Amino acid sequence: MQFNKDVFFKYRHQFELGNLTTESFHPRTLNLSNVLKESIEEAIGLLSEVDELALQKLKTYNQGIYQLYQACQDTLEDDGRVFIAGCGATGRLALSVETLFREKFQSDQVISFMAGGDYALIKSIERFEDNAEYGMRQLEELGFKNGDLFVGITEGGETSFVIGATEKASTLSQRQSWFLYCNPDEELLSIERSKNVLLNKKIQKLNLCVGPMAISGSTRMQATTVQMLAIGFSLLYQFNSKKEFDHAFHGLIDRMIARSWSFLKDFIQFEFEAVKKGIPVTYLSPDKLAIAILTDTTERSPTFSLNGFEKVDEANRCYVYLSINNEVNAKQAWRSLLQRDPRCLSWNDLNTQIDKEELYKFDISKNAKIRRAGKEISFEKIGKQIQISCSTKKFTIEFERDDLFEMHLSLKMGLNIQSTLLMGLLERFEGNMMSYVRPSNFKLVNRAQRYIEYFLKREGVEVPEEKIIELIFDHDSSQSSPVVISVLEKLGVFL
Repeated sequence: MQFNKDVFFKYRHQFELGNLTTESFHPRTLNLSNVLKESIEEAIGLLSEVDELALQKLKTYNQGIYQLYQACQDTLEDDGRVFIAGCGATGRLALSVETLFREKFQSDQVISFMAGGDYALIKSIERFEDNAEYGMRQLEELGFKNGDLFVGITEGGETSFVIGATEKASTLSQRQSWFLYCNPDEELLSIERSKNVLLNKKIQKLNLCVGPMAISGSTRMQATTVQMLAIGFSLLYQFNSKKEFDHAFHGLIDRMIARSWSFLKDFIQFEFEAVKKGIPVTYLSPDKLAIAILTDTTERSPTFSLNGFEKVDEANRCYVYLSINNEVNAKQAWRSLLQRDPRCLSWNDLNTQIDKEELYKFDISKNAKIRRAGKEISFEKIGKQIQISCSTKKFTIEFERDDLFEMHLSLKMGLNIQSTLLMGLLERFEGNMMSYVRPSNFKLVNRAQRYIEYFLKREGVEVPEEKIIELIFDHDSSQSSPVVISVLEKLGVFL
């Protein structure tokens, strides 16, 4: 499906997603941007509260997650492979779980892929999201076959790429494919592509709806947290009984809820001061933590319309970067981060180059620290601790045991809070609305349209939706003003 105005007008009813729970506004964070201006501590508390509500809700899905666990373990015991696929945040989730599985078991029985291949881990390629055929194609090229298990993960339940891969997998293996999502079935059944997969009896559905996101539509937060917990728990642990599974599952959730993130205030302020002065920031990480840190830093770009990681031949510096401080070059750094060689796409019919050689131009080795200079934030894993250092301040995250999955999950949640509130200080969201959304696929065009309509209604201004959509597509993405604010200003409304 081509990405242009005419195609959107033709199919826009398929992308009218405003009624979805993941796109709605969480009542606890409606005033988040204003709360943040008054108190970073209170804003941290609000985001932690939303995380807690989501995790408590996740406990009620333990039976379905246990069934997923059984399906995964049965496949592995039969020497089959488990394929995990996602798009954007869920794709990075999939790659993270594969990396942790390889690290723990020294096995290649788990194979993950995301829309756009491994290149998309660091550089968002959202237009793959609208293409079901690309999902099928990547699945087949990776050699999925009878006896393998497929797990498709989509936050909203309406991503064409994941749906295409899931439906294709259900025709290639006798093992029932799985489809994980975070919206109520009754909301998704009005979307044709979602309805098809939900009614497919060859596919096992696992609905993990935990309510609205802390930032409207920002499913990199609560949705992917609960989905990571579900698939990670199904692959990375082994239990002798359902009772043992439930005890460990609830115990991990309780530890996540009990963790305090109050120290993030100093972390946020340190990075904010650097960004305000135009000083680049580099996160220094050991290889064992790197993919969790890369995931959060990468996702800031599409969520808040920031410049993504720069390649070594690009002069402009993005404000934050990753440096794996024990690797000497890009090739070794990427292998260390993924626990394997990157799997990139070299399709001749693509208009963009996203192959392995292009990926290696993102040098995330220790050379990044040298090249960028600027400020540094250091992460270290020391036994059962993660230590974070910035300037003269040092923070320690304590764990009961040396468990990389729990460490990665905790880092994900903590960095989600840190980066979201940092973006709030930079005025990159309004209330709990992503006013800096980048409309790089049809779902995000619809989101931008809805946000513009919200502000117009608030100001008592009426504009035909066709006019709004035309202005969105006419927006020059190279402008410093984001699409929502730019379109509103053209219509005479100033935030």
